[in-house]
Amino acid sequence: MLTYAQVKALAIANPLMKVLAEKENELRRLGLLSANHTHIREGQRAELAARREELARLGGELEAARQNAAYVGGISKAGFQAAFGNLKAVLTRDVVLGRTSPPPGLSVLGFDIAVPEGGQEDKGKPCVLLSRNGTDYHVSMGESAAGNVRRLLNFLKRFPQLPGDIQRRQELCQAEIRRLEGLDREEDPYVEGIKALEHEIAELRARIS
Repeated sequence: MLTYAQVKALAIANPLMKVLAEKENELRRLGLLSANHTHIREGQRAELAARREELARLGGELEAARQNAAYVGGISKAGFQAAFGNLKAVLTRDVVLGRTSPPPGLSVLGFDIAVPEGGQEDKGKPCVLLSRNGTDYHVSMGESAAGNVRRLLNFLKRFPQLPGDIQRRQELCQAEIRRLEGLDREEDPYVEGIKALEHEIAELRARIS
């Protein structure tokens, strides 16, 4: 890009040279803006692909959640009480953190219970995974075994709300997809200006030569 002094010197030698220098500087500016626009668009397209994958995943989660919610809705109060009695001494801090192996086939009310692989010592809120119908649910754990079982059972009692929560996440995801698709359809706003400047610069160069 020419400095002001260079442009001034050109203007003295040939007024058209000053105009040419200004047009070339503007062309470089628009080129940078266009390149940045393309970079942003590439990021938006990557985000759009990720959102579409998320929407597909949420569809599977919703179907599983509906099945699991119907199942949990059929469990009696006595069933929940029995589950608490069976597990109240099992999910100790050592088991949750992976220091001690959990009993084989650990489950609660038809949901498998697994401790995530790898240590959880550095995590603010260690968790276990509840699994049913091919879907995992993270449930945060605390210090006491009895308290941890209550956390699991409270999560299951709230399970009928889960399909609605997933549907709301779907709606937000769909709205974001529509927004990104709209942006993807927009033309580069700098293309026409670049073409016009390139034409003007070619004409100026022809007149100067």
